[in-house]
Amino acid sequence: TTFETRVVFKDTARNNQLTTELRAMKYKPSWILPHTSPLFQIMLGSFVEMNQQIDYHCQMIKFDDGGQTGLFWDKRGLEPDFKPKAVLAIAPGMNGGCDTDYILELVHKAYSHGYLVVVVHNRGIGTPLTTPKLFHGGSTDDFGTCIENIKDKYPDLPLVGMGISYDVELCARHITSQPVINSVLAGYYLTSLYEPNQKWLQDPSSPYKLDLQDIENVRETYEFDRRVICKMFDFEDPWDYYRSVSSKRVIHGVSTPTLCLHSLDDPICLKECIPEQEILENENIILMTAFGGGHVDFFEGTLPSRWFPKPALTFLDSTIRENSDN
Repeated sequence: TTFETRVVFKDTARNNQLTTELRAMKYKPSWILPHTSPLFQIMLGSFVEMNQQIDYHCQMIKFDDGGQTGLFWDKRGLEPDFKPKAVLAIAPGMNGGCDTDYILELVHKAYSHGYLVVVVHNRGIGTPLTTPKLFHGGSTDDFGTCIENIKDKYPDLPLVGMGISYDVELCARHITSQPVINSVLAGYYLTSLYEPNQKWLQDPSSPYKLDLQDIENVRETYEFDRRVICKMFDFEDPWDYYRSVSSKRVIHGVSTPTLCLHSLDDPICLKECIPEQEILENENIILMTAFGGGHVDFFEGTLPSRWFPKPALTFLDSTIRENSDN
C-alpha cells in the first residue's frame, strides 16, 4: 500500500502560500495497526482515551421555536491571562459532542495552538430536547444562530470553524467571512440522541407521528433516515435527502479559504464521493488526502494519537497569519 499524502488546489499565489507547510506533511499510519482494513483505525478509536479530560462551560442557546442547544467552551481559554489568536468553533459531527474522544484530542491540541475553543452541539446532543423538532445535515438555522452568538460575544477576535464528519455539511453552508475547515463527509446512527429524548419524539402534539418501536429496531443509517428524517423534513426518500444536503451542491459558492481533509480508505464516505473536479475549479478550496486514516481517526505513532489536527490547525494558523498581514 502506498501511503501518499496529496494536496491539490487551483494554482494561485495565495494557495501556494497557504499550503507551504501542508505540502511538507506526510501521514503514515501507526505501525501497530494492520493496514488491511480501515476498521482497525475505528476500533482503536473506541479504546484510546485522552489522559486529560477537559472542563467545559456550557452556554445554553435558545431558538425561536422553543428548542435549545449548548455551546461548550473550553474553560482554559476563558481564563483572563489567556490571549487567544482566534475563536475556533467546532461542529463535532451528527452524534459527536465535546466529550467524544476525537473532539477531546482536537480541543486539547487547538488550545495549545492558542485558540479559544467552543464545541457547537446539535440540538438533542448533550442537552435535552425541548421540542419534537430534530436536525439534519442541510438545516443550518440552529448552527447559524450559534455562530452569530459567538461572533457577538467576541467581535474583536477572528472566527474560524471546523466541521467534523457529518457536520461538514453545516460548515459548507455557513461560510462566514473567516476561514472554515471542512473535514470528512459521513454520518452516524443517532442512538444517543433518541434514547434520552423519547418523550418529545412521541409527544401526541408532534406532527411527525414517529413509531419509536420501529425506530429502535433500526441498525442502518439509511433506514433511520427513511423512517425519521424523511418524515420529519419532507424528503421523498433517503437519496433525496442525501442529494439535497450534500456539500457538493454548494462547493462553487465557497468564498473563504477552506481545507477538505479526507482519508482515501474512509469506510463511511468513499473516495469516489470526493468532488475533486469541483474543488479544483474553486480557488478557495484545498483538498488534502491520505491513505490509512479510516474515519476521523488518522492514528500515527507507537503510542497512537490522531494526526488530523496537525494539518487542520496548521491551515487555520496560515489563514490567520494571512489575514493579519493584510
